[in-house]
Amino acid sequence: MSGGRGHGRKALVLGLVLLSAAACRQILGVESRKRGDSPLALGEMCGACVDDTCESAERTCAADEACRALAQCVAAHPADPAARVECEAASPLAAQLTSYASLNECMRGACQDDCMSLVGLFANFASACDPCVVADCAGVVRSCIAQPSCERTVVAAFEQPTELTPPDLITVNNAVGVEGEPLRALYRCLLQDSPCAECGFDGRDLQCTGNYKWPTPSATTARVEFDVTISANGSDFEPFNGALFTACAALAPPCEALDGGTGITDADGFVAVNVPTAIAGGFKGYFTLTGESRLGDIRPVKGYTGRPIYDGMRGAFSVLTTDVLPPPAEGRAHVVIGFFDCRGWSAPGVTLGFPDELFGADPSAILAYDDAGDRTGPLGLAFVLNAVPGCFEVAGAIDGVEPYRVAFEAAAGETTYVFAFPRSDSAYNGDGCEPAGVAP
Repeated sequence: MSGGRGHGRKALVLGLVLLSAAACRQILGVESRKRGDSPLALGEMCGACVDDTCESAERTCAADEACRALAQCVAAHPADPAARVECEAASPLAAQLTSYASLNECMRGACQDDCMSLVGLFANFASACDPCVVADCAGVVRSCIAQPSCERTVVAAFEQPTELTPPDLITVNNAVGVEGEPLRALYRCLLQDSPCAECGFDGRDLQCTGNYKWPTPSATTARVEFDVTISANGSDFEPFNGALFTACAALAPPCEALDGGTGITDADGFVAVNVPTAIAGGFKGYFTLTGESRLGDIRPVKGYTGRPIYDGMRGAFSVLTTDVLPPPAEGRAHVVIGFFDCRGWSAPGVTLGFPDELFGADPSAILAYDDAGDRTGPLGLAFVLNAVPGCFEVAGAIDGVEPYRVAFEAAAGETTYVFAFPRSDSAYNGDGCEPAGVAP
């Protein structure tokens, strides 16, 4: 009898323990399920990782129908970044949910190996491009996929076919801006560290020269946005806060102030201004930048986009302190020209054809390139230091052909930055400037 009663007590105790555990799970909202049995149906591999790594974010998202549907859509395309971007574009409100952002961060971060592949960012651009990028730039591709804004930017930039013209690239330039280190690191790898010939990222595509048109403006004004950064060493850049950014109506000074054309950069270096686009096929003026930074002094900066602005524009503008780029000599100016090919990549191998007036008789004027040679290097940059002030047109040549022609005004004591694209079907010389150099 005693033995039977003892066995019964043990069974009762065990039953209470099991009952307590079940009650605890019910009270805490914890369910018993197999590993990978995700309430979001994210797939076996992805679901298992999310279960182990970020179960709280998973449950919060699963409780919201919109979040759940978006997460399932994204998880269904582990090797198709473009499809993931389409999922988010189709559900813009869900994509802004905190619950989705937390789960998405987990899927792209700790669970990236199980939820997302490295392939696909460049799949729509050129068939052999994507495998090359994944092989040569795997680390930075991984970092880019981990940041949704970087993935969205790359997908937008490379959804076009390989035959591009500068107008096609405006979407690319607007999207890129300064999206953070993952995107900058990816572009450094593509352009400098391991350029893939399969992608055509060599900056030598000039097929569009002379055979494209700039579109007609679709509105009377355009919003221009810039992310402004500054560097005291030429390699490490940070947001330039509190700088005065101004849009000037004509190509040559004096600056004609525009309504809504002036702004102050915020803590992130961001600034937005409005420019008129209805006159003469778009805005053809320039931008100025002045200000003080804790990193050091800068000289007044003037920038030319090298193209008419006919629609909204998003871009990046970087300046150097006088520690890196000393002020020009008394009464002289600095000019920095960046050359790009039809796909928007920095163009190496460009030599400047310049009028003698730009240098004058003073030997202090110097022509230099980014690779210290006699033509542009990987960054596509040419420098004219201590130039004679004035309005000039400069030609850029590659292998005896002149696909580039840019007009600008160099002012004493200032640094002028010029972006140069291959020529369209008609010369673009801007407004209000009559250069003494190469004839159109």
